Amino acid sequence: MRGAPGVRRVLLHCVGSAGDVLPFVAIARALKARGAAPVIATSAWFAPRIEQAGVPALALGSREDYADALQRPGLWHPVRGPRALWSLVVEQLPATLQALEGWLDDRQALLVGSTLGLAVRIAADRGHPRTATVHLSPACLLSAQRPVRMPRLPPLDALPLPLRRCVLDLLDRAAQRMLAPPLDAVRRSAGLPA
Repeated sequence: MRGAPGVRRVLLHCVGSAGDVLPFVAIARALKARGAAPVIATSAWFAPRIEQAGVPALALGSREDYADALQRPGLWHPVRGPRALWSLVVEQLPATLQALEGWLDDRQALLVGSTLGLAVRIAADRGHPRTATVHLSPACLLSAQRPVRMPRLPPLDALPLPLRRCVLDLLDRAAQRMLAPPLDAVRRSAGLPA
C-alpha cells in the first residue's frame, strides 16, 4: 500500500447506523484493491451486508444488541439523542476492546476508526503507531471560519469571528463535561490517564 510501507492488515472499526458503517465497505474494497487485507469490525447487524460485498466482517455484539440499542430511550430525541448515543457507545466500549484485543496489540496493523470508533483512539493513546480516524460527517469538524449549520440552531456564521470562537469554545467545554466522565472510567481501566 502506498504511504504505509509493510501494512497489510487493516482493521476498520465502525460504530453507528448504516450511514456510519456502510461507507467503510467502499474504503475496505479500495484497500483490498491495493493489496491490503481489510476487516470491518462493527455491529453483527451489518456483518451479512459487509460480507456480501466481499469484505470480511468481525461482528461485535449480536443483532439483538443492535435492535435493542435502536429502542434506547432518548436516542432519537433531537436534544437528548447525542447523550443517549454516547452512553451506548461508552457502555459497549469495554466489550469492544476485549473483542478487538488481538488487533489493538498488532503493531504492524493499520487501525482505522469511525468517529465513534473509540477503541482505535484508545489504541493510539496506548502508543499504537498506525492509527487513523475517519469522519464522514462535516458536523464533526468544528470550524469558526466555516461553521456547520445545524438544525434548530441559529447560524453561527452570522456572528463575528471572535464571537464564533467563543461559542465553539463554550460548546466544547460543555461537551467535555458531559462526555468525559464515563469515558474516563474506561480509559482508566485500559491503563490510561483520565
